[in-house]
Amino acid sequence: MDINQFVSREEIKKDQDRQAAGGEMGDSRFWRIPDKKSVIRLLPRLENKVPYKTVLSHRYNANGEKIFGTCMKTFGKKDCPVCKRSWAIHESSEEKDIKDMGYQSRATARFMYNCYIVNDPEKPENNGSIKIFSVGKKLQDLILESVNSDDLGNAVFDPINGFDFEINRKKSGDNPNFPDYSSSRFVFKRGPIEGPNGKISKFDEIKDKLINIDELIKEETPEELKQKFSFLWNGQLPPPSEKKTEKKSTEKKEKTEEEIDIDELEGDNGVVEEPTKTASDEEDLDIEDELDKL
Repeated sequence: MDINQFVSREEIKKDQDRQAAGGEMGDSRFWRIPDKKSVIRLLPRLENKVPYKTVLSHRYNANGEKIFGTCMKTFGKKDCPVCKRSWAIHESSEEKDIKDMGYQSRATARFMYNCYIVNDPEKPENNGSIKIFSVGKKLQDLILESVNSDDLGNAVFDPINGFDFEINRKKSGDNPNFPDYSSSRFVFKRGPIEGPNGKISKFDEIKDKLINIDELIKEETPEELKQKFSFLWNGQLPPPSEKKTEKKSTEKKEKTEEEIDIDELEGDNGVVEEPTKTASDEEDLDIEDELDKL
């Protein structure tokens, strides 16, 4: 027997990378924006001429358990049962807990890009790698404003003759659990990506490393979504798991605060709502930790 047919050191390393990226549900293909200044170069998406993919999702924190499902609108389908039910109970119920349950389960948006990590101040081992850069509405608006400008345009996605993106992630003064990106900007200096081994001279050097974002997102049936979010129909949230309860009771305060910051990684998700609805960006949760389920 050849043990290598049953045990792969490469797969073990991938699993370790996933764990390091964010626990059991982490995915090493996703880049976590560090506090402090970091520098990346946005890249095109080979499977589509739109360089980002918009992913709409339904998420809810119930007794420490994260319930996650990809909204059917992500795939151009309108009859998402969770969309209909979440807004229905939000509008019809007079009980605050029920209204909040519906509101928190609404569809929210993230925008996913390929990016080249030029400088990660917290994890320099990421430098020179291509990751998925998942952003909420605030950073998305900043990126598209630059793309639509005469000065930058499509060059923000050019690895050879483009512009780096400097991300300045700080704690918000209003709510320290949510980040402030207001001083992020594109560096107004054109040129090739500066990699760990020198400048990138041609696109072919990194082209094969681009990640197909479409393949990351799994479409779920209406029945699967209704099963996941059954509490919207019966009002019964799933009980906390023994694992989560035990972990929560033994963690130190410092670690709890750190995990809140990780779980609400961006805190600025776009909000997909029915007309006339308004929402606070701060109430949205991130998508990265849950994509491993898809």
